Amino acid sequence: AITSQHRSPLIPDVPTMTEVGIAGFEYGPWFGLVAPARTPPAAIAKVNADVNAVLQMKEVQDKLQGAVILGGSPQQFGVFIEQEIRKWGKVIRDLDLKSE
Repeated sequence: AITSQHRSPLIPDVPTMTEVGIAGFEYGPWFGLVAPARTPPAAIAKVNADVNAVLQMKEVQDKLQGAVILGGSPQQFGVFIEQEIRKWGKVIRDLDLKSE
């Protein structure tokens, strides 16, 4: 099974963890851009618009070979990062993991 929320278009016959009966198990790599805290909002908006435009280009999508391309706003990415912190923070606490 694959650990993403949806089946991959590259391997459509491979079910998700949820489909094989393991609900709530989801993991997948993600990539995003961040900037220093005092970056001017206009600069962030420009980079965001340009990156979103590039992500819509067919040649870029072809190079990313089946990756789920989301794009979006800085606010949406901030919400996503907070969700990831909560999700993985819970895993760390539940397993009582300690740094070395």
